[in-house]
Amino acid sequence: MTTSTVEPDFHWRKIWLGYGLSVVISLVIGLPLTIAFENSWWLAWVGVAGLFISSLLVARQAKTGEPLNGAMIALLYFGTFAVIYLVGQTLELLPDPLPGLAADDSTFSFVWPLAQIIAGTAGSLVGGIGLDKEAE
Repeated sequence: MTTSTVEPDFHWRKIWLGYGLSVVISLVIGLPLTIAFENSWWLAWVGVAGLFISSLLVARQAKTGEPLNGAMIALLYFGTFAVIYLVGQTLELLPDPLPGLAADDSTFSFVWPLAQIIAGTAGSLVGGIGLDKEAE
């Protein structure tokens, strides 16, 4: 009788570590830049870069280029930072994402989440490059 091991679609422990890493990158690098330059795009783009890096590292650690892992990191990250932005904008603690535009302008609300999901899945795919060859 042979035993087969089936790889899970999601590597939850690594996903949570990737999520934590992306949050730390955003808070340590992005938040000071946002405050210094009074522009929310700094936090957004540093967060996108952090998502790419953390998804890439998760793919390498999980030894799979499965994009679902990166997408889950991006989903968790978006949920957290959407609340932070909503509270920050409501309490007027964060600067407007696009100074000079109306508060209901949807550019930031559309571009930022789209960039997050792209960064998460792309990081996983790039992190998985060459892993198939290593397994052989």
